[in-house]
Amino acid sequence: MKKIFVAMSEVAVGGDSRIANFGIRKTYLEKFSKHGLTPMLMPYVFSKKEIDGLYRECGGVFFAGGADLDARLYGEEPHIKSYGVNREFDEFQLGVLRRTLRDKKPFLGICRGAQVLAVAAGGSLYQHLPDIFPNEEHVVPAYADLGKIKHNVIVSPRSRAFGILKKEKIIANSGHHQAVKNPGTGLKISGWSPAGVAEILEHEDPNYFCFGLQCHPETETGDFEPFFEEFARAVARA
Repeated sequence: MKKIFVAMSEVAVGGDSRIANFGIRKTYLEKFSKHGLTPMLMPYVFSKKEIDGLYRECGGVFFAGGADLDARLYGEEPHIKSYGVNREFDEFQLGVLRRTLRDKKPFLGICRGAQVLAVAAGGSLYQHLPDIFPNEEHVVPAYADLGKIKHNVIVSPRSRAFGILKKEKIIANSGHHQAVKNPGTGLKISGWSPAGVAEILEHEDPNYFCFGLQCHPETETGDFEPFFEEFARAVARA
């Protein structure tokens, strides 16, 4: 099984923010196992030497969903609806991801992971989608509600995403209040919701597997499953 670098976020225990563990949701671990990937779980509190050592061992990098990034990292003041901001975790992920992009190590990001990808490349985010796209629903109350909101994603036929999916229209679940606005240098948006919300982000180099998916395909086996299959192949080749 091929190793992938997975950044763990803090998880409050019993709703008490003073008591925190590091973790990642079971659904991600099940998806990794299904596709023959061994996650090397890394908390941001480890030393640079430990982080560097684990990064070198891994054939790919995976970032999961989570709380909002600090908007100051892309030159904006935080929106009143921002939640869970952890600047130290943000800077850890951005540092790892910029190195990943420089090394062209395979990368797959889900939800927040797609947003970190854009910010790492110098891009920016829509901080609260209901302000910008009031007629299209993307927000669910909790992770357990993923799947209650679904919509089409239109895939550019001139993209690598289309080459993986073999479809110009697919179905995505939705559970986010932010999304990529500017994809940054070297990246492009290759899938959109009907209203124009970025749903798939990819690298401009067609030979480099580097994608951000705004939806949560780890919760189901659906139209986005080929991304996990292709990520596992790219990691195996790295």
